[in-house]
Amino acid sequence: MTAEAVGAAIQQLYRSAHAQLVATLARHCSDIQLAEDAVQDAFVRAMQHWQAHGSPERPVAWLARTARNAAIDRLRHRRVRDDAFIPLQQQSQLEQGDMMDQQHPDAYRSHPVLRDDMLRLVFTCCHPALSMEARVALSLKTICGFNTQEIAAAFLVSEATMSQRLLRAKQKIKKAGIPFQIPEADEIENRLASVHAVIYLIYNEGYKASLSVTGLRNDVAEQAIFLASLLHQLMPGNGATDGLYALLLLQHSRRAARVDADGGLVLLSDQDRRQWDKKQIRAGLSLLADVFSGNRGDNRYAIQAAIAAMHAQAPNAAQTDWCEICRLYEHLRLIDPSPVVELNYAVAVAEAGDLSAATELVATLHGNEAMQRFYLFHAVYADLLERSDRLDSALQHYRTALELVTNAAERALLQGKLDRLIH
Repeated sequence: MTAEAVGAAIQQLYRSAHAQLVATLARHCSDIQLAEDAVQDAFVRAMQHWQAHGSPERPVAWLARTARNAAIDRLRHRRVRDDAFIPLQQQSQLEQGDMMDQQHPDAYRSHPVLRDDMLRLVFTCCHPALSMEARVALSLKTICGFNTQEIAAAFLVSEATMSQRLLRAKQKIKKAGIPFQIPEADEIENRLASVHAVIYLIYNEGYKASLSVTGLRNDVAEQAIFLASLLHQLMPGNGATDGLYALLLLQHSRRAARVDADGGLVLLSDQDRRQWDKKQIRAGLSLLADVFSGNRGDNRYAIQAAIAAMHAQAPNAAQTDWCEICRLYEHLRLIDPSPVVELNYAVAVAEAGDLSAATELVATLHGNEAMQRFYLFHAVYADLLERSDRLDSALQHYRTALELVTNAAERALLQGKLDRLIH
C-alpha cells in the first residue's frame, strides 16, 4: 500500500474505532490517560508497520493487541522508574484481561460487553466531580478523538492551556479513585443530566463542525446518536433520554440534504426533502409520541425534538407550521431560558410573519457578552436587519459574523450573503 492509502485507512479507523479501543483498554487498566497514550502508540505503529508489510486482515484486532502491548510496556517502564505496586497490578490486569478480538470498527455496537465499555467511558468522563467544561473537553478528546489543538480552538484558549485542563481532569479521575463503571441504579439519575448535556454537545459538534475546517462531521454526530441509543437501552422510559434520542434522530435525518455537490451548506428552507432519511424520521417521531403519551415531555430535549418534528412533518418549507413552533419555543423559554433559545425563538417569530417583533427580540440580546462572541447571533441579526431594509447595520453584523465563524462552509454561506448585499 502507498503511504497515502495507509494514511487514509488509518485516519478512517481512528475516527471509527478510537473511542472503543480507549474504552476497552481503560476497562482493564482503569486509567484513561494510559489507555489514550497506548492507543495513540498503536496508531503510530500501524502507520509504520502497515506501510512496510501491508494492512492486517483484521486491523481493529491488530490495533487492540498493539495498544494492550503498548500499555504493558508503559507500565513496565513506570514500575522500574517508580518502583510502584499499582503499575504491577495494572499490568497483571492487562495481561490477564480479554481485549475482545474485534474484527470490525463497529463490533462494539452489537456486543454487550463492548457497548458497556462505551457507557463506562461516558459516565467516567461526565463525572460530577469534574466541571462541565472539563467533562465536555474530556469527552471531545476521549470519545470523539479530537486533538488538543481543535478543542482549544472551540474553548477559545491556547493549546497549552487546554492540554493542562485535560491533564488535570484525568488526574482528578485517577486521584479521586473515580471508578471506571456504569453507576448503580440509584446513582444514575443524578448523573444523567451531565451525560445528556455532553452527548448533546458532541452531536452539535458533528452537526455544526465548529472544530472542522473541512466540513460536517457525520461520524461524530453518529457517535452521539449511538451513545443516546445506549442510554435509551440502559434506562427505558426516561423522558429526557428518549427526548434527546428523538431529537438527534430527527436532526440527523436531514444530513444528506444539508450539503450541496460542492460542499456548500444548504439552508433548511432550500433543502430537497426527498433526501431526508425517512427511516430516522419515523423512528424519531415514534419515540417522541411515546414520550408525550406518557407525560414525559416536559424537558428541553423533548420540546426541541417536537420542534424538529414540525419540520420533519411539513411537506415543504412553505407549509411549515411556524405558529406551532413559536408556541413550542415559548414553552422552552419557560423551562430552559437562555440567550440561544431566545435567538431561535426570534427566528421562529420572524418566519411566522412578525419581522418587527423578531428584530426587537434579537436587539435585546445585543448587550449579552456571550452573544457578542457568537457568530450566529450576528448572522441572524444581520438577516433580520437586511429584511427590514436597515442595510448598513446588516453589513456590519455580517462582517462581524464572518470574523467569528470557524467552519469553512458556514463562512462561505455568510460571505455569499455579504457579497449579495454589497452588490
